[in-house]
Amino acid sequence: KKALTGVGSASKDQVQAMVERLLPGVKVVGADAADALAVAIAHAHLGASLRKGLL
Repeated sequence: KKALTGVGSASKDQVQAMVERLLPGVKVVGADAADALAVAIAHAHLGASLRKGLL
């Protein structure tokens, strides 16, 4: 939650809204789908940071 929204106590609605904002044109159906996409986005960002030597 914190990696995506900046707040660790973000609601599921806030996570879903951020996922939809980061993936324009994607229709997120349900909180579970939003959570799965949020994990994928956070993982992709972490991988990119590690490859660039930022972490």
